[in-house]
Amino acid sequence: MDIKRSGSQPSVKGPSEWFTGTVRIDPLFQAPDIRHLFKVPA
Repeated sequence: MDIKRSGSQPSVKGPSEWFTGTVRIDPLFQAPDIRHLFKVPA
């Protein structure tokens, strides 16, 4: 587990399909890259 300070990760714009108006989303955590666990054909 990698603990980050509040505000240390950049906010992202909320998708217009989910919200009306301008929305900023602050991530609580960043999902690890799991692509190396699966064999994905090129």
